[in-house]
Amino acid sequence: MQRYTQLFINFKSLILMKTLYLIRHAKSSWNDPRLSDFDRPLNDRGEKDAEAMAKRLVKKDISIDAFISSPAKRAFSTARYFAKRFDVKKKNIIQAPALYEASVDNFYKTIQEAFNAVPAYNRKPTSITIKKGVYKEKLYLDSTKSNISIAGDDKFNTIITYDDHTGKVAPNGDTISTRTSWTFLIKADNFLAYNITFQNNAGFTAGQAVAVEADGDKAKFLDCRFIGNQDVLFLSNEKSRQYFWKCYIEGTTDFIFGSATAWFDSCEIYSKKNSHVTAASTPQSKEWGFIFNACKLNGDTSLHSVSLGRPWRPYAAVVYMNCYIGSHIKPEGWSNWNNTENYKTTRYAEYKNYGPSSDPTKRVNWSKQLTDEEAKTYDRRKYLDSWYPENKKQKTRS
Repeated sequence: MQRYTQLFINFKSLILMKTLYLIRHAKSSWNDPRLSDFDRPLNDRGEKDAEAMAKRLVKKDISIDAFISSPAKRAFSTARYFAKRFDVKKKNIIQAPALYEASVDNFYKTIQEAFNAVPAYNRKPTSITIKKGVYKEKLYLDSTKSNISIAGDDKFNTIITYDDHTGKVAPNGDTISTRTSWTFLIKADNFLAYNITFQNNAGFTAGQAVAVEADGDKAKFLDCRFIGNQDVLFLSNEKSRQYFWKCYIEGTTDFIFGSATAWFDSCEIYSKKNSHVTAASTPQSKEWGFIFNACKLNGDTSLHSVSLGRPWRPYAAVVYMNCYIGSHIKPEGWSNWNNTENYKTTRYAEYKNYGPSSDPTKRVNWSKQLTDEEAKTYDRRKYLDSWYPENKKQKTRS
């Protein structure tokens, strides 16, 4: 079924003229790659956005922040098409750093402002596109703002960074601790990040300095980078399930730590110090902790005594399966926590790893090599308690 939409264009003379533009209203073809940019259909909201932006584009001496997302991206393209068609001058068209989806007239110059604009108790999938740039922000996404996804233009050049660390005095006079050192604290459920670098750049000797503390349930990080030194990635909630796909994570000491259930798929884990990769604090009541599947463990060429992990709590659970284990990992594989009794109840295991430091015969006797039958129980769907995340960006509602 075809539909005619009236777009009112404001010319230099400021006289509104009516023009007809044929738009097929068929959601099924929204993502059809065979359609050109201007043949793709808009839904009702997209049509209204296009009309509003077309009007704005043709006004004299107006600065327009062009927020790019879906459906706003489609609407913006339509607006530009009409402005160009009628030879209207466009001034100061820029691409702003962040977008709250489907918002035409609201402009946010920081990522936190975009988060704040999302309604409390949000249920609608909401997409925020972040343009290339270094964003020095201490970001907080509270528990009432679920179903948000953020996507960067370029994971190497879209960087969210801050420099808090333990011992630093905050502006309010409080002393920063591990729990308050984060660059980005995620309390919301159903969060997704794609193609972004999260960094804490406090420095090599700063001590605990968290880049991301992920506390909400069902968090997904796809093709992201986590950069820092000690305590980089804090998976802090024992009730949380998290998924990491093709991510790069680097650090010095305990740079992946916490009590959550987390699956790392095809990630690169890079060590920068003779210390420990993980520090799991899995509670005894939880069957699963961290699993690394088909990951690559590499490190600085000078390193030779890095451990796969040490138990922050007595029942720490960490498994490496089908992973490349670089020469920086020490032959015994695992470490105790300051010679405490924690090692007696740890659940540390490996399965069919390969690489220079993967020899199972040299591992500590309190770790385990899984049998084929045992390895079969590590199914991602089961592991994440029936939550089965897909390796792709979520589709936002149009």
